[in-house]
Amino acid sequence: MSTLVYSDPRWLDHDPGPGHPESPARLAAVLGHLAAHPVRGVEIAAAREASDQELAAVHEPWHIDRLRSFDGLVADLDADTPDVLRQLHGRVSRGRGAAVEAVTRVWHHEADNAFVLCRPPGHHAERGRAMGFCLYNNIAIAAEAGLRLGAERVLIVDWDVHHGNGTQHAFESPA
Repeated sequence: MSTLVYSDPRWLDHDPGPGHPESPARLAAVLGHLAAHPVRGVEIAAAREASDQELAAVHEPWHIDRLRSFDGLVADLDADTPDVLRQLHGRVSRGRGAAVEAVTRVWHHEADNAFVLCRPPGHHAERGRAMGFCLYNNIAIAAEAGLRLGAERVLIVDWDVHHGNGTQHAFESPA
């Protein structure tokens, strides 16, 4: 059985500040454990940037342009997403590209399964709004990739402590 684990060392560079719960230490701990205790059949795979088309499957084009325009700047997007945009767009886009690549490679039987260890997370990001540490919704982008490949249904299991509102809103039918 082969498992692809996507990660990118640049994701450790994203530091939203002291005391922020979405810390690079969380990813560093997981990567450190994998390095110290390799698991047979696990391949660490390189992330790639998501295309604008892949991002736009879930997000408004103006949202993508807005986040890209913040590269190199500091911006507070909401109370939970402060100072996160310093040269961040490429790193964030790589997490979403890794999610699409993971789905694609499993779909084409190049791996049995895949896991993306990316930062920042994504399940709160709405179509046109960053929220709760999340700039783009990697889960919804990955699910959309599966649907484009031909999946009839996609199951999303979100085991975070609280509701993934952005993921729900990406797929719920309008009232």
